[in-house]
Amino acid sequence: MTSSTQEPENKVEQPKKSNRHSNSRAAKKSTPKSAILKSKAQFAFFISVIIIVLILVPFTTETYKYVQDFKRKKPEGYEWPSIQDFWFTAVAACVFWSLEQAFQYALYPWYLQHCKEQNDLEIRDQRTRKAVTNIYKCCYYTASSFFGWYALKDSYILPPALGGKGSLDLLFTDFPYITPPPLYNFYFTGTMGYHIGSLLHHLFSHKKSNDYLEMMFHHLITFYLYAFSYMSNTLIGAVIAYIHDIGDIGVTWTRSWSESNYKLTTAISFVFTLVAWFYTRLTMLPWCIYVATIKLEVYTISPYIQPIFGFLLTCLFVLHIYWFILCLRILLNFIDKGEAEDLQNRSGKKSEYEKSNELAKNQGNKGEGKQSKVE
Repeated sequence: MTSSTQEPENKVEQPKKSNRHSNSRAAKKSTPKSAILKSKAQFAFFISVIIIVLILVPFTTETYKYVQDFKRKKPEGYEWPSIQDFWFTAVAACVFWSLEQAFQYALYPWYLQHCKEQNDLEIRDQRTRKAVTNIYKCCYYTASSFFGWYALKDSYILPPALGGKGSLDLLFTDFPYITPPPLYNFYFTGTMGYHIGSLLHHLFSHKKSNDYLEMMFHHLITFYLYAFSYMSNTLIGAVIAYIHDIGDIGVTWTRSWSESNYKLTTAISFVFTLVAWFYTRLTMLPWCIYVATIKLEVYTISPYIQPIFGFLLTCLFVLHIYWFILCLRILLNFIDKGEAEDLQNRSGKKSEYEKSNELAKNQGNKGEGKQSKVE
């Protein structure tokens, strides 16, 4: 009696064990190649963040030495940039944060009705908040780009290719005791407040998206280049900030549409975004890097500052190339499947819309497999 009741249990347990192993093998085989590449990319960004932090230590030391030397030799009455000037940065960070919350309060109910996800309430909330955040960012980048152009258009540093009358070759005119444009301090320290707010929000965010490490990499370099450019009394940071703001207008505008069902509008906006991104981030930025770190030699007090400064800017450039490739993948995905989905900035949970598409695709693959076996 006892043996007869135990035998079926053993027979049932054995297949379960084999099924478990087979499922794990199937899961390994079905792991998307893009997911594997993405994990490798995130590991590379993790290592890059560590390297950047280590590099910033000697870079800060050398910068401090030459800044102190310039301050000792400055003409009488000349006002060298000071840490106290960043009071406006702190105020700007608080103002921008308040504006973002105001956008969420005003636009969240409206966009909730247009969100592409209507079944899963959690995903619907995430997509709506992400879209409204990008609407706010689009407004910010539009305003900052216009103000940046207005502040720099009559200066000697903004070239005609960016809407100015100057030349990049004049970046270091009268360096280190330069005469900045009238609105330079207001523009530069104000936009720095926005980026500090982004860094703090990203650092203490509870929900980590799949681009967390690469954005941390970007925020760290951006923050340090802002501080370095201002405290070392150079205008190169203003030009680079202006270049970045122009490219981000289209990115944020397209992302706000991508969370809705307006696919055609998203696609058209995305094409214009790629053109603007290529021109500003992949054409004008490397030219600016070349002029500021190779063509013009100004940091003669230290042999390390200019190479490290160029390395940090090049890291940004490489990151922009990586993002441009991701954008091309998004465009190809839309052409192939008709899905306008942001592959970079996504939460960990998939929506019902994505699950249904994956289920249909898997069922189609299974059907093709069965048909091939029969043949």
